[in-house]
Amino acid sequence: MNEWLIKPSHYLPSCIPKFLHPILKKILQPLYFLWRYSADYFRLRHAVKRAVHAFDLIYELLEDVQHEVTFFESPMDIWDAVGLRSVAGISFHDFLDGLGLKRCEELELDKSAHGSYGGFWWIPGCLRSELVTAMTINTYNQDLNQMNGLVGLVAYVPSGGELFSVEGGNYKLMESAIRQATKIYDTSACPKLPVQRIQQHQKRITTVVSGENSMEIFSADESLGNFDIVI
Repeated sequence: MNEWLIKPSHYLPSCIPKFLHPILKKILQPLYFLWRYSADYFRLRHAVKRAVHAFDLIYELLEDVQHEVTFFESPMDIWDAVGLRSVAGISFHDFLDGLGLKRCEELELDKSAHGSYGGFWWIPGCLRSELVTAMTINTYNQDLNQMNGLVGLVAYVPSGGELFSVEGGNYKLMESAIRQATKIYDTSACPKLPVQRIQQHQKRITTVVSGENSMEIFSADESLGNFDIVI
């Protein structure tokens, strides 16, 4: 995050007593933030809220085990059902272009990969390069071109301050998901296979070989099997 955002008191006139700086800082910092990023901030924030609302629908679909329409063959089918397929199928960079966010080409490594995309003179900052890129690199260690739009939005969700953590560790979320999925599958009308459909392996995964319809998982030289989804 840039220094102008961390230390906005540097912009206060020297005639203002220092004991007033903390109070004025709380007032000026959000105003300066909005002036610097203007409509870009609201465009991206609105897109994040819509994506979170669509993602919440997944829980309702997965809890419905009485209708065949709620059984999905792949994650992409789920994204399609909740309206997130398009954002999951393009890069985060292209998604931000679609939202109309200002682009700072002088800061991009591959300037020839994209056409000119200038911002507006009344938006002095660049939300894409100054904040969004920092969030994605910090979260995934990947550039905006190396991830799809849905994954990029996930990195930006914490900026809204609406997240929570699981008491005892977030890993318990996966354990609970496996138990619930197994229970739902065992009591559903899905045709049962000779092998256990949902499996949990407490081993170090060294290799993932992706095929057209599944992924084969290896721990060293041992194959753990072929799976549709891997967490």
